[in-house]
Amino acid sequence: MNSGDDYKHSQDESVRSDSKDSPGKSGNGGSEKPESEKPETVGFPANDGGEMDSPSDELPTDVVIILTPQDLRILAICGGVYPFVDDNGNGIGRITDIYGADRGSHEHGGVDIAVPVGTNVRASMDARVAEVIMGDTIHGNRVTIEFDDGTKFSVSHLSSIETKKGAELQAGQVYAKTGNSGKSTGPHAHTEYYVNGKKEDPMKFLFRGAN
Repeated sequence: MNSGDDYKHSQDESVRSDSKDSPGKSGNGGSEKPESEKPETVGFPANDGGEMDSPSDELPTDVVIILTPQDLRILAICGGVYPFVDDNGNGIGRITDIYGADRGSHEHGGVDIAVPVGTNVRASMDARVAEVIMGDTIHGNRVTIEFDDGTKFSVSHLSSIETKKGAELQAGQVYAKTGNSGKSTGPHAHTEYYVNGKKEDPMKFLFRGAN
């Protein structure tokens, strides 16, 4: 599985979805990057135990996420729901923008995770599809799912949607593929998390219970 530049996404540079760089390598001849330029790679985000009060401080931007299928099963038991998995069942991505980041006219309302176009978006807990939007100017193709506790999770900029409003999703079911639709400078997933109708930091949700 590739990390590094495969998941690079920023507001100033688009992702090259055909990048074949290996972890920690540059695209020019495969030479080693200096240690200072290598992205940090994590399995579970490190913290002091329990839920993260300030998860965006624990996981800054430009951090690669690599979670094995076993990691994901353990995370799900703890209530975490990291949804972006490759065809081998590994959780993948790179955090490129955090909740509350200054966007000039507003604060960023979610967490952006760069992933290659076509990455599976799965429901790691049973859920109901609360909303499906196609072709929105900003969010592109977007799906919002609702869990039994009433919280909601949305993913935007999808390339395809494999469900419909009102559908019941089982844990592990793939319901969409990531993409680059809407207002987007490169392939990524914009994620939002809602509690009682109000936005909260998705990091509290994606990695809930991780130590």
